[in-house]
Amino acid sequence: MGYLLWFLTKLIGRGLRPFRSNPGDVDVQRCLLITYCGANNTGAEARTKIAIEQIRRSGRGKINMTAMAFNKKNMQRYITEDKDLQIVEPRQALFFFDIARLLLRSDMALLIEGSGFREVFSSMMLWYFLYSLGLAQQIGLATIVYAADTGKLKKSNIFFTQRVLKRVDLLMMRNEQSREQLIKWGVPCCNI
Repeated sequence: MGYLLWFLTKLIGRGLRPFRSNPGDVDVQRCLLITYCGANNTGAEARTKIAIEQIRRSGRGKINMTAMAFNKKNMQRYITEDKDLQIVEPRQALFFFDIARLLLRSDMALLIEGSGFREVFSSMMLWYFLYSLGLAQQIGLATIVYAADTGKLKKSNIFFTQRVLKRVDLLMMRNEQSREQLIKWGVPCCNI
């Protein structure tokens, strides 16, 4: 399935590239936060909240953020929306289309998830993260991975992970073991 998803990501991304919206104000960056928030996972919400605060303190100009959540109400217990931060809950039946729509209105995609490159219970979360990052890359967005971890993957998922992570603009891993695992998978280098 990883092979098929990689092919579809490339195909859909190339088809969508001409429809990417241009920023109205070049001084404002539009960032899509790809998260595992809203699923009653306090660690994911805390990590996302810290990342949002760090982005705001970066001093890199104005950044409008859109954070994806599995359940908007759950996420709002930890993170408050304001004029520069919107929380969206993609529709389950149209999940992959909603991600594409959000990416088309963004300038960069930031994955914030500790278990980013692991098969936790199933491959579905991994596919969600890789599809989102891969599609962002195909339509020409900058991609960033923040404090992620690795774990054992099936061969087809290693293939998909390797193809996406080789093109990430900034890759920050949680620990040395994760960095070493990425090197074994053929991802040339990354930061901890």
